[in-house]
Amino acid sequence: MKSILVVLALVFVVAASGCVQTGKVIDTGPSGAQPQDTQSPALQCPSSCSDGNPCTTDFCSESTGFKCSNNPLSGADCGDGGVCKDGECVVPVDDCTDIFRLYGETEGGRCYQDNYVKPAVKDKNTSICDGMTDAEFVGMCYSEVALKLDDYNVCTSLASDSVRDDCYMNYASTKAHKLYIFTGGACDLIMSTSLKEECTALKDFVTAPAGIKEFFAKALTDGSGNIASYIILRDMNGGTTTSDGTVTVYIMQQDSKGEEKTRLYYSTFDVKKDDFEYTNIGGFGGASDTAYVLPTINVNDFSMYPTESSGRIYVTFKTSDGRSFSVSQDLEF
Repeated sequence: MKSILVVLALVFVVAASGCVQTGKVIDTGPSGAQPQDTQSPALQCPSSCSDGNPCTTDFCSESTGFKCSNNPLSGADCGDGGVCKDGECVVPVDDCTDIFRLYGETEGGRCYQDNYVKPAVKDKNTSICDGMTDAEFVGMCYSEVALKLDDYNVCTSLASDSVRDDCYMNYASTKAHKLYIFTGGACDLIMSTSLKEECTALKDFVTAPAGIKEFFAKALTDGSGNIASYIILRDMNGGTTTSDGTVTVYIMQQDSKGEEKTRLYYSTFDVKKDDFEYTNIGGFGGASDTAYVLPTINVNDFSMYPTESSGRIYVTFKTSDGRSFSVSQDLEF
């Protein structure tokens, strides 16, 4: 009986406090205040997410976790001639550097040419190039002016050794066909040892054989039947050049119909650059030039004595790097 009275007393106390209503916990609040629901309120975005930067998009949503997001913009106008670039408002300057950066190569290149290169060439005044703030663009401007004026000395005014060297190298690589750049020219003025070696190597490329400029052979007039011949090599510009290599010569005899039927002679031998000589081509009657006069071909070295009066001689010059050039000519025995 005593325990039943205790339970009834506890129920009476809880009911009197007003803290249990249909299973929902209610906060009674301060004394005399209306009861309040303690469940969390719904999440909401701030009333404004603006960061004051015209080059960002400012927004908030459930996808951002109801937090502000400020993403950088590119390409939008941002006032006073400015353009947004990666979230930054950039106002292009007259030296075209930012125009390159903002609008790309086409617009930047037009600005660069119209405002610096063309006026500098027209006035022959490279100080116009110095109006740009970026040293790389200044160097490019000098390089273009040097090429357009065909004067590598334009590069000498550049203060930076590396930029000046690049200017000389650009000239040399573009004008390499003008061999004077290799003797007291642009290559000699380069300060960097490695770049100077690279520049000098251009000479080997330009003067390397690109073909046979001239070949001529004839039987000697001394009645021996021996054959004299010469070969002249040409470079990429059509000029005369020399090279180490090997020469292969063979002679075919022709029948009465002009068809080849018998190989009379075959030989291969090494040639050095020093074997080429400036000569009147051994009395062949041609103009003087730097030629390689082949060793006289002795008719006694033929596999058989010619039974016909005509044949054809073939010559192949193979350079030390593996390039090969061939030529042939009719030959009277």
